[in-house]
Amino acid sequence: MPIVDVAALMSAFGIGAAVGSTATLLLKHQLTRLSERRRRRIETDRATYQHRMTRLISANLCALIRSNRYRHGEREDLAGLVQELSDGAHQERFLDPKVQVAWARLTKKTAECGWRRLAGVVTERDIADYTQVWEAWLTAARESFGPLPESDSPLLRRARAEQALEEAA
Repeated sequence: MPIVDVAALMSAFGIGAAVGSTATLLLKHQLTRLSERRRRRIETDRATYQHRMTRLISANLCALIRSNRYRHGEREDLAGLVQELSDGAHQERFLDPKVQVAWARLTKKTAECGWRRLAGVVTERDIADYTQVWEAWLTAARESFGPLPESDSPLLRRARAEQALEEAA
């Protein structure tokens, strides 16, 4: 049977439309599943970002390392947190692989620079390196799950990082 006749038969019986409809439904189902999976990942990562330990590391320890700022009586708690980071006890996990890689780098650098700050031997170069790692994590998080609650604008932080690099050179 020639190919033209098969196409004509499929058309006559509506098989082409049925196959097309089935393929469309399968594609729609797959896209819906992917969209739902992405939405759940974003919600989970946003919740992880809001965890107390994540905020302590990304905000309080950041302030300690970058400017030696901390609340009254908080220094001992921050020293304990730095110890936990050094021991690998902190296990927050982001589902987005890029965010998780940046987070792992940040926690490692936070432990390193936290000890240096607590010992009083942190240098401007250490702070600039830390700021660069911190910015990379914030950028990865923003790209993954949207805007983050922050106290200062990205342009202001970038200007501070550039200034720290210039001073270190």
